[in-house]
Amino acid sequence: MRRFEESTWQGLPCDGPLRELREALIFGHWLPGEPLDPDEVALELSAPADALPSAFAVLESEGLAQRQPDGTYRVAPIERRATIQFLEVVRALSVRSYALGVRAVTDADLRIMRQVLRAYELTDADREPATAVMETFVFNRPIHEAHGNEELIRQLDLLRPRMERIAMLVYPANATALGYDTLKGVLEALERDDPDAALKLFEDGVDHAIRTIELLPDSAFEELAAS
Repeated sequence: MRRFEESTWQGLPCDGPLRELREALIFGHWLPGEPLDPDEVALELSAPADALPSAFAVLESEGLAQRQPDGTYRVAPIERRATIQFLEVVRALSVRSYALGVRAVTDADLRIMRQVLRAYELTDADREPATAVMETFVFNRPIHEAHGNEELIRQLDLLRPRMERIAMLVYPANATALGYDTLKGVLEALERDDPDAALKLFEDGVDHAIRTIELLPDSAFEELAAS
C-alpha cells in the first residue's frame, strides 16, 4: 500500500466512500492484487464499513476491483495482455466517438478546450503527472459530448476509471509528453476547421499509448503487483 498525492483530478460524479475508494485505486494507494480488507479500507478512508460492499460492487463493474471466490475483494491486477486488450476496446469506442464529435464541436466547446490547454501551458515541466493525465480527459470531453450519442458517452464513462488507473500507474512519467502535443494539434486543427486532421492526431495518440504498453518490459508490470 502507498499514499497517493492530492491533485486537481475531477472524477466521475459521485460522493462519499465510492469516490474516495475509486481515487485511491486509480492513484495506487492499494496496489494491483492487494486485498481490500473492509476494516482496513474503512479506517483508511474514514468511511462507514456498511457502505463498502456496494462501493466494491461498483468498482468491480469498472474493472478496478476483483471479487474472489470466497466473496472478498482485491485490487484488480494490471497485466500486459489484458491491458492491451482493454486499450483496443477503448480505441474502438473512443475513436468512433471522436470521429462523430470533431464534426459537431461548437465555438463554446473550443473555448473550453483553449482554457484547458492554457492551464497546461502555465504549469511548469515538473507538474504532477496526475494533473496532465486528467486535463487530457477534460480537454477531450467536449468533443465526446458534442455528438449527443448518450449511449456512447455512457460506455466511455464506464471505461474511464480503468483508463485513468492505467495512465497513472503504467506510464505516469510520460503523461505530459503523451498528452500536450496531441491536444495542441487537435485544437489547432479544429480552429482551422479540419476535423479529419484532429481525428488523425487523436488516433495516433491512442496508438502511441498502446505501443507504449506493448514495449514495456515484464518487470514494469511485476513492479506494480503487490508482493
